[in-house]
Amino acid sequence: MKHALLSVLLLLLTCAGYAQSLVANNFEFINESSVAEYKKAIQEFAAMLKANPKDAATYSNRAAVYMELNNFKAAIADYNLALKYNPTDVNAYYNRGLAKIVAGDFMSAAADMSEVIKVKPQDTDAYFNRALAKMNLHHTKAALQDFNSVLKLDAHYIEAYYYRGLMKLQTKDNKGACQDWQQAAAFDSRASKLLNKHCK
Repeated sequence: MKHALLSVLLLLLTCAGYAQSLVANNFEFINESSVAEYKKAIQEFAAMLKANPKDAATYSNRAAVYMELNNFKAAIADYNLALKYNPTDVNAYYNRGLAKIVAGDFMSAAADMSEVIKVKPQDTDAYFNRALAKMNLHHTKAALQDFNSVLKLDAHYIEAYYYRGLMKLQTKDNKGACQDWQQAAAFDSRASKLLNKHCK
């Protein structure tokens, strides 16, 4: 699942005054030669699909290239086709969910992550990304539940502590928020700053 190009995504978070944009922190800048290679790959995939227009794997592979080019609309369209021809491809659901989060389609992204969780109920990243989608939908309690699931499965998932702390602050659980940021502070400067601001 982690081979899916992106681990954590571009988000527009609007939590308790901490509106922020995780603007492409996890997307590598690509140089002109890389762009040329990706565009060549897209042409090659197009030729393959002309010969075999129902090849789900090729749609997924081309979608992955579109993701690298930050063309999320095209990536989503290709993942749609991949799932049309192979509706049990869990990786395609996961990757499409990532693209939808970046594109701001949080409701649909959460639905895609739910499909992953049905098949892989131990997938911490799927819970985490569904929680992020729910945060952006202002479904605070549901997001908290998913962050709880992440940390139950992996007590060392630092990002989950940081964001769960934000959710706890939203629900006036300042003590709980401080405890979460304390867990993350040594590894996450954002948590450290919030700890100093709210937990004196």
